[in-house]
Amino acid sequence: MDNDTFCRHFRMCPETCEQLIDGFQQSSDFFPKNEMHGGRSAVSAEKHILSFLWFAGNKSSMRDVADRFDTAISTCETILSRVMNYLLSIAKDVIKFPNNDEEKDELAYRFLKISGFPNVLGCIDGSYINIRTPKYKIRSTYANRHEKTSLVLQGICDDKKKFIDAFTGVAGKLHDSRTFTLSFISKNISGICQNGKYHLL
Repeated sequence: MDNDTFCRHFRMCPETCEQLIDGFQQSSDFFPKNEMHGGRSAVSAEKHILSFLWFAGNKSSMRDVADRFDTAISTCETILSRVMNYLLSIAKDVIKFPNNDEEKDELAYRFLKISGFPNVLGCIDGSYINIRTPKYKIRSTYANRHEKTSLVLQGICDDKKKFIDAFTGVAGKLHDSRTFTLSFISKNISGICQNGKYHLL
């Protein structure tokens, strides 16, 4: 499969996927070693990651993913849970702002080269994640301005379009400014931006 096709199917480049597979395979807390059931061989780290990426990136049902990757539905559920827990465990080490002045200066310099705008740490924006109305909830609470039920994602990206902060979970009806107020970044903006030395676009 060529790189473009892989990216369309799995929503990331093959190199990043390989890094994810390697990291997952080495994580003894999440990837079981030598697990066999009823004569079936253990599910590989590659199949774990690819199954999860297909599920997350293609709006597929668990039944579809299980069929596509030749696993039982119960095994597929276990696979998705393991990978989700692994991703949650590494998120704080991957999605993060620069830690020190040197890293912030380097990021600001890269933004300056791209845009000619000084002291930028990231670009912030919001988007909707379409969802079904949660059970026992009122649809209008989740309906955004386009009348689609959704959650709001607020993301901040660096110059390479990599997330350095992400906040989600609030209902689609909320305005961007309210989402910002509820987010971690709003409570720590002065420290992160060092009282106006840096800023977000």
